[in-house]
Amino acid sequence: MTKASRFAVLILLLSCTLARGDERDGILKDVNSIAAPGLPGTVCALNDATFIVADGPTGTGAGALRQGVIAAARHDGKTKGGIVLFGHDGYFDPAALQKADTTPLLLNLIRWAASANDKPRVGVIDLPQLAEYLKGKGIDASLLPRGQWGAKLADYAVVFFPASIPKDDADAAIIRRYLDGGGATFFAGTGWGWLQTHPGHALAENPTNRLLAGLGLALGDGTIERDRRTGAIPITREASPMLNAKAALDLLVASAGKPDPQLLKEKKTDFAQAAQTLMFACRALPAESPLMKRLQSIAAEGKDLPLPSPAKPLRQSDGLSRVLLTLQLHDAEQTPIDQLKANPAAKDFPGEVPAAAERVTRRIMVDPRIPRWHSTGLYAAPGEVVTVTVPPSATKFRLRIGAHTDHTYHLAAWHRAPEISREFKLDRAETKAANAFGGLIYIEVPDNSAGEAVSVTIAHAVPAPFFVLSQTTPQQWRDALRAAPAPWAELATAKLILTIRSDAIRTLDDPTPVLQHWDKVMDATATLAAWPLERKSPERIVPDADISAGYMHSGYPIMTGLDVIPAMVDVPKLRTVKDGWGFYHEIGHNHQNPDWTFPGTTEVTVNLFTMHTLEMVCGVTKEDATRRALVEPAARIKKYLAHPDFAAWQADPFLALAMYAQLRMEFGWEPFKKVFADYRALPSNQRPKTEEQKHDQWMMRMSQATGKNLGPFFQTWGIPTSDAARKSIEPLPTWMPVDMAH
Repeated sequence: MTKASRFAVLILLLSCTLARGDERDGILKDVNSIAAPGLPGTVCALNDATFIVADGPTGTGAGALRQGVIAAARHDGKTKGGIVLFGHDGYFDPAALQKADTTPLLLNLIRWAASANDKPRVGVIDLPQLAEYLKGKGIDASLLPRGQWGAKLADYAVVFFPASIPKDDADAAIIRRYLDGGGATFFAGTGWGWLQTHPGHALAENPTNRLLAGLGLALGDGTIERDRRTGAIPITREASPMLNAKAALDLLVASAGKPDPQLLKEKKTDFAQAAQTLMFACRALPAESPLMKRLQSIAAEGKDLPLPSPAKPLRQSDGLSRVLLTLQLHDAEQTPIDQLKANPAAKDFPGEVPAAAERVTRRIMVDPRIPRWHSTGLYAAPGEVVTVTVPPSATKFRLRIGAHTDHTYHLAAWHRAPEISREFKLDRAETKAANAFGGLIYIEVPDNSAGEAVSVTIAHAVPAPFFVLSQTTPQQWRDALRAAPAPWAELATAKLILTIRSDAIRTLDDPTPVLQHWDKVMDATATLAAWPLERKSPERIVPDADISAGYMHSGYPIMTGLDVIPAMVDVPKLRTVKDGWGFYHEIGHNHQNPDWTFPGTTEVTVNLFTMHTLEMVCGVTKEDATRRALVEPAARIKKYLAHPDFAAWQADPFLALAMYAQLRMEFGWEPFKKVFADYRALPSNQRPKTEEQKHDQWMMRMSQATGKNLGPFFQTWGIPTSDAARKSIEPLPTWMPVDMAH
């Protein structure tokens, strides 16, 4: 890149900031922070006529990138009515409007949107509380009944729409005519929420996005983090120009090929922000939107851009490559199944299927009484169509291709494409499905299904190594099953299923001891949690090249990195604190109960399960199992107890765990089992509702279970409890650990 072109790129970085700075400054007059209702979603600003009004981080930590939560646009870029898009419909609720400076912001936006009208008439559709609230603030607001809004729009300079409108293209056409006539509109919604209620659909199909994409705005699929201290969203006075998708694309195109290393270093955050902004836009927009057409044109030029792999990840400096890969993923969702091709990145992850591998047709029996994923022992090759046939009783089932379900667009380095699994409805007798990345094939059964086992036929699939405890014999495994050609395998029990790379089990002669160990782990966890040993469905552990959060994370499935695969099938390693801790920790998360896990203890009470498993299953002594909580930080604990601070206790998981570990060292596991069982049996009207109630109930129930007054113990550790709760356990003899007694 020449000095002249480098200078041009720097000018690009400034141009979007200056374009609508004056308008934004006016809108933000007297506004320092705004409410964060619910889980605020992201919004996209797409062209020169649009700008981000308010933005926030999409992750935690100092390096978190940002996205808009409120965006605005002029319909014709100059004088016609404004359009405002909020990332959550809670912004139309007076409860949120009364927090921070949200009301001044809304009033400023109304004045900005109706630029030619000092006292605009404002129509509010189907939101009576908002209409009354605006009236109380001096706005000439009227309520529009839902059934009459289409015929009444022209009577108002500004109209507020509920999240349910537009519901389709017909609604959008009415609103577009109103906008073309100079009207101003306010919309709100959550892209992530719409996706949850419309499984199998892309955000490009959202009616609001279909209406607004051509006008430069869209709902994104991300979420915004609130300030942890205030619970609000602080206003950024100088928002990044790279929050605008057009400016972001201009930057990445100008710097593509051989970017100036010095420029990359100086503008590292801008390049990263530009890529993220465009990725949000790609996932939100219809193919016919102007930005998508421009991206498609760039992609058609056939630039030889790198792909992600575990060995050579795509980093934030590879911004254009990341954006074009995101575009490929978006296009794959819209491509007819019979035209889909394998994505080139699939070769590196999740892996190739040998060209000569046999394609088979198998009949799978699925028990509808068992919810969630049912493994089939089959694999779909990347880009190849599989055909699934189901009886009428199974048309509420779904098909999944791929176990790697984490979406990882936000990661700084991509070791694989950020979205590589797909779901399909099985709402007809025969369904054709394919995934550009391939993957293990599952039948998903919804909760509360019933009936007899049903037969599902899957055609043109590749056999995968699949061992089921107490069903598959070691001889069957050694003779044929472990050599099945799919790149991923599964080892299963009725309690837990391990998804694992096939090359890790090719020489495993008998998975039985491994699976027996894991069954003991699951039983030990269930025993402590007071759960039945017979599970409704098995949990799952899936290693992945990238996961969405942390080194491992809980959920369904439990996700972890590829580096732990050897330990997953090595019983001696699994019996150690070093190799077992992470697995047992994440399994524990899936068994926590919010009634006894109050704020600050999510990463604390989970390790009761870790320690219990290490002791009961792995033969680790109680001292070694609690080593990380008690022995290593002993001096720090002593220092803390000299000046206890509940906020500091909540912020330090292993410090807080030491308190729980002291109870275990003195009283064993039986009090915990009893208390956890008590919580499970509680009727809803007796469950703790507030944080204080959770503190109190935990202290009182543990005191009753141990037969000791633990009030002074809790006070010494700085845990807030009420006078009434402490008084209720005073008849019990007081207990304090020897090293804490005064």
